[in-house]
Amino acid sequence: MKRNNIFHFSNVVALQNDAPTGVAYTSQNQSVAAFVAAEKAAFYHCAFYSTHNTLFDYKGRHYYESCYIQGSIDFIFGRGRTIFQVSFIVTSLFYIVT
Repeated sequence: MKRNNIFHFSNVVALQNDAPTGVAYTSQNQSVAAFVAAEKAAFYHCAFYSTHNTLFDYKGRHYYESCYIQGSIDFIFGRGRTIFQVSFIVTSLFYIVT
């Protein structure tokens, strides 16, 4: 949907990557739940689920409102300029490494 040159998703969209985690630092570990590279992309009431590489915010300006993002390792990454407004970012790890 396009409104005022802003592409957006709304109304409860859930994206889930249930692929196996794979081997780190190899091509077998590249699947993501969402790859966002658009300019001015906005997501409202959306959910993103994965264990590794959940949300690839590759490039552009992005806005997430009332979203749920869950992962365990590097689950939000990229070079996008992003705002998360009233959103839940949840780790599915049982331990924290600092």
